[in-house]
Amino acid sequence: MGFDDLLNDEMIIERTDGSRSGPHKCGFSSDPDSVRVFDVQLLVAEQDHVLRILPNGTVERYLVTSADFSSGMPPHIPASYQLKLRKSTAIPPQPHVAKHTTVNIHQSTGVQVGDHNVVNIQHALTQLLAQVEQAPAPAEDKTEVKNRLAALLAHPLVVSIVGGLAGGAAGLVSK
Repeated sequence: MGFDDLLNDEMIIERTDGSRSGPHKCGFSSDPDSVRVFDVQLLVAEQDHVLRILPNGTVERYLVTSADFSSGMPPHIPASYQLKLRKSTAIPPQPHVAKHTTVNIHQSTGVQVGDHNVVNIQHALTQLLAQVEQAPAPAEDKTEVKNRLAALLAHPLVVSIVGGLAGGAAGLVSK
């Protein structure tokens, strides 16, 4: 039995310049990404296309990714080309995109990760307390203002709106 009995498929080579040759007898393996051609005169290179003609007349298009020549083992195994193919109409696999976030902070004393509003509220309260301390008012008035501010920050409605900051800010007021 010769190798010609194994060549049950036909293909056309479409070169990158658009020229075509064939049909050539060939044997697609069970892996359709590989085909063997026992034609030493075959002109084929990477980036050419193979057009596989199916029995129903449909044509499958493949990109040649590798064209390897084998001198065979005369007289029993003739010289041939082994072509590695990638189906042009195949749906490409979705690339896995790894998402990495890198944050580099150097020589910073004020790093805020999260809601910037929390920092603004805390800064405003600190400034308010500093101005109360510097105000030309009796100590009793300053204490009363601080107590009222602490009571406001401890109120459940304020805590639910401002969150955990209110408890921490109340600590600032009680100092």
